[in-house]
Amino acid sequence: MRIFLGLVVVMCFSLSTLVGQGWVDIGIKGGAGLSVMYNDNLWNDRGVDVKFKGGNTYGGKIGINFNNNRAITIDFMSSKIQQAYTFRTPSGNFTINSAYKSFDIPLLYRYNSDYGSYMEVGGQMSMIKSLTETGRPTPYPSLDGMMVEKYYAAVFGFGSYVVGTNNLYLTMGFRMTYGFNDLIDQDGGFNQANYYPFLGSYTPDFPYESYKATNPFTFNFIMELNYDLGYIAKSNCNREAIIFF
Repeated sequence: MRIFLGLVVVMCFSLSTLVGQGWVDIGIKGGAGLSVMYNDNLWNDRGVDVKFKGGNTYGGKIGINFNNNRAITIDFMSSKIQQAYTFRTPSGNFTINSAYKSFDIPLLYRYNSDYGSYMEVGGQMSMIKSLTETGRPTPYPSLDGMMVEKYYAAVFGFGSYVVGTNNLYLTMGFRMTYGFNDLIDQDGGFNQANYYPFLGSYTPDFPYESYKATNPFTFNFIMELNYDLGYIAKSNCNREAIIFF
């Protein structure tokens, strides 16, 4: 917490020389929605039924507001993404549930309209903390090495300011992320078609023509409670135009 507050104070003083009508805000946020681990081979396999599962995310943020409309934000989020697959085999059906937790750091440009809505876009670095899996007929002895340690994603979001005071306000919106990297560790021995992590060898379409990457996708409803920590030029800043329109 001391490091977090110290970083915010340093940002306040640094920005005072860059912008004349800016301020810094901090916030807590959380959300839930749809999470997907997309793999082209599995999603087109006749022997696999893809089951959508819910995901969630929560954490905090720091915002650098250059004026009423433009800001840069950085979040620190803990997230869970999961996916289920039902395999239809001659000996019966079974469902594998895969889930992983990650620590996400999105760096975003946010545009706040004069009508109370906002849009955000940017990039995200995600570091995978843990992986769990259930339902496999023959479990792997260890899941170590199955997934990469980190990956990068694109982020897009939108929403609206709901209610608040001069310096404390609530927003609600939606955020989408798409990971560019393959979640499967290419150096972990899991990248061969005959040893695919999701048991492609049990399905009618196996073996696949080629290996396909597994990419994460999320679509979450997000709530965010913000507090304006300190105005750089409070007397020249009309925050109410954004919060209370």
